[in-house]
Amino acid sequence: MLGLDNLVKLQLDNNIITRIEGLDTLVNLKWLDLSFNLIKKVENLDRLQQLTDLSLFKNEVTTLSGLDHLGELNVLSVGSNKLESLEDTIKYLMGLKNRLEVLKIADNTFQKKNDKEYKKYTIAYLKDLKSLDYELIEEKKRELANEEHKEEMQDVENEQGSDKQDFEGQALDRDICEAHIQCTVNLLSNLVDECDEDYQRIKLFGKWQEVFQTSETNLEDHITRYQQEMKV
Repeated sequence: MLGLDNLVKLQLDNNIITRIEGLDTLVNLKWLDLSFNLIKKVENLDRLQQLTDLSLFKNEVTTLSGLDHLGELNVLSVGSNKLESLEDTIKYLMGLKNRLEVLKIADNTFQKKNDKEYKKYTIAYLKDLKSLDYELIEEKKRELANEEHKEEMQDVENEQGSDKQDFEGQALDRDICEAHIQCTVNLLSNLVDECDEDYQRIKLFGKWQEVFQTSETNLEDHITRYQQEMKV
């Protein structure tokens, strides 16, 4: 779509579109309507980082994906699709960077085979949501939803926090290895271990303890900055 770089609104509903493609140049698009089509997979939207409103209502999507780069998205309609898992859908939306405020998700496959009350489940997990299936979320509804799913929400939050820490640690180690500066990892601790006896003796003198603690902090800061510079 050449010459449409400044387009902010695009309506492609009620066609026979089977695949999302050809939108890469529409980098200023804010509103996109792909409802009433035959789309099975959400894809090729990574360049549309200004998008705030996306409708995929009445398509054939079975698993939600392809929204990870849409940091401004706050209105999403995926109602009347074929989403199979309520849990997978909501946990995917939880992991996005955007603050989703309006969601249409009713009339999907998960409602027929899931014994969970999908509205309470969705409200409990998506903290920023203000409207669900065209209904404003009142505070009382949110409190009831949070209470009903309190224990499982805590388990999910703990699991996500652990996964994030593991990923960040792996990414840091990989970057340091690629920069060939593995020797800087735990450098101060390794140096201290080598002269552990003398180091511990000196630290017994109270007036020197503050000096050593300050020195350790400064050295660690310098090492961290060095690692960052070398990784670039």
